[in-house]
Amino acid sequence: MFNHKSCDSQERVDQTHRHAILQSDPLTHPCGSIGGRIRVSSSDGPKRLGHYINIISAMGREIRITKSQMRLIVLDLQRENIDDTFSRERRDQERIFIDAVRRYVNVSEGTVRAFLDLEP
Repeated sequence: MFNHKSCDSQERVDQTHRHAILQSDPLTHPCGSIGGRIRVSSSDGPKRLGHYINIISAMGREIRITKSQMRLIVLDLQRENIDDTFSRERRDQERIFIDAVRRYVNVSEGTVRAFLDLEP
């Protein structure tokens, strides 16, 4: 199994000639799998923890969520390693987020989904 990591522009490796079928793209990072590269360019890709913290803050302004409840939700998200954008898909992250929020706040799944859909 490969260990993926984000890297800056100085650490990028050009693997253009490794396989003739793959096209060179200067904005991607080597992933090591079949000599290819992974590039998530759509807005449907996985999100970082800060994205979900912003949603929790927005929820706190609309419905009653205490700061201790917010901290417990964030701890759950960290425990579930929601920040791993290489191995988690967006729908998995959203499921984890919904479960964590509903564990500490008495809201319906539809309410949480409505806040997820409001994102920019």
